[in-house]
Amino acid sequence: MVFNMKKELKKNIRKLCGVFFLFILDIIAYYLSLFLALTTRNFINFVFPKKIPLHIFSFEYYSSILWIPAVIIMVFIFERLYTKRVPFWEEEKSILKSISLAMLFVFFFLVIRGVTATISRLTMLFLWFYAIFVFSILRYFGKKLLFNLKIWKENVIIIGIDEKAINIAKSFIKQKELGYNVVGFLSDDHESKSSIQVLEKNLKILGNIKKAKYILNKFNVNVAVISLENYDYPFISDIAKSLQRYVDTVMIRPVFSEIAQLNTELHYMFFEKILLIKINNNLRSIFNKFIKFCFDYAVAIMVLPFFLVLIGVISLIIKLTSKGPVFIFQDRIGEKGKIFKCIKFRTMYENSNEILKEYLSKNREAALEWKEYKKLKKFDPRVTKIGRFLRRTSLDELPQIFNVLKGEMSIVGPRPYLLEERKEMEEFLNIILLAKPGITGLWQVSGRNDFKFKERMELEAWYVENWSIWLDIIILLKTFLVILKSNGGY
Repeated sequence: MVFNMKKELKKNIRKLCGVFFLFILDIIAYYLSLFLALTTRNFINFVFPKKIPLHIFSFEYYSSILWIPAVIIMVFIFERLYTKRVPFWEEEKSILKSISLAMLFVFFFLVIRGVTATISRLTMLFLWFYAIFVFSILRYFGKKLLFNLKIWKENVIIIGIDEKAINIAKSFIKQKELGYNVVGFLSDDHESKSSIQVLEKNLKILGNIKKAKYILNKFNVNVAVISLENYDYPFISDIAKSLQRYVDTVMIRPVFSEIAQLNTELHYMFFEKILLIKINNNLRSIFNKFIKFCFDYAVAIMVLPFFLVLIGVISLIIKLTSKGPVFIFQDRIGEKGKIFKCIKFRTMYENSNEILKEYLSKNREAALEWKEYKKLKKFDPRVTKIGRFLRRTSLDELPQIFNVLKGEMSIVGPRPYLLEERKEMEEFLNIILLAKPGITGLWQVSGRNDFKFKERMELEAWYVENWSIWLDIIILLKTFLVILKSNGGY
């Protein structure tokens, strides 16, 4: 009894230390964002000088205003940003929402109280912009540090050893900011093996499910994850109920994981004790389509000047290095099956079909690869030297910005499929065609060379079913990283 009380006290102290550390980190993030905002504002004032009192843009003056960081911290507390454990992009979404809400309140207060003469609204706008990034980055690395210090660390056991259970373990190991330390698995079907290699860790199968109570206490486990593929719901429900007495948190992986996941909501019928999962089809909403339309045009107009310069330079290089047109116009399948001319830089020689046919006839391994992937990953004899660079960096798709401006494509969306691929799209066709094709997409940022044709379609159907504007923003940000690393190009 005394031992359990000490263990509980130690756990609570560790949690409080984690909350306190994140609080200090957020205070640092606020003042760093404020410093960057004031530096930017002072630079603008230097370039476009105005007769403004010096204290208006001084760090000492703004750092003495304590109610602004207090508002941000209060919103963070309301959003449970000091206690909940979520993946990076989900936390980034909460941070964006929280800081935007806090700064909206700040702007409203400034206008109502009439103090805009002493507090620069432009500085507050810069503060909002920098805070979104600074808070996210400091929290990401801060949580990793806390994990290594064993402060932001919860021991986890995964019940089940199927493929999905192993993927959950992989996710927890890779995302240290979640703070989940996987100590092993429990399973009734483990006679043939005693451990499972998951990334760099060799995780033991600690016993069967009946020994859960003993193992949870032995390894000081606070979180149990149930991932059982071939068990009925009453059995899983009984396990969850029994585990709740011994751990702080029980997570259950739904067996119907093929349905849309990101656009789901939970509804609980209190008196009937019924839980409903509401699945939203966001791309059927006229409002969401309008939001996506505005997002596409806003991004397209912002990047257009830069793209035009790049397009001009690349066009000149293509013209000087190989015969043929600079651009190619291919018939592709668009939204609702509408055919449109997709614009790309020419990356192949003019007689590419003849080159491919001859190469495949002489190379059996390449012929099998073409049949499975619909592309040649290692070497494609049709592609020019500059074409290889353009494909590796995805710069061959830059001219598709004109397809976006014409309303035929989106910035983010499924790949624009060829007409001859329509027959092979099978059950994925109607789902994929609900969205406009995109310049970039989930397939492109997920290591596109590693996916077979069917896997690619599964990924893009998942994107359509789970679409949200936040998902588009994540994919767009990841696209820049992929281009810089030249990942997945062929």
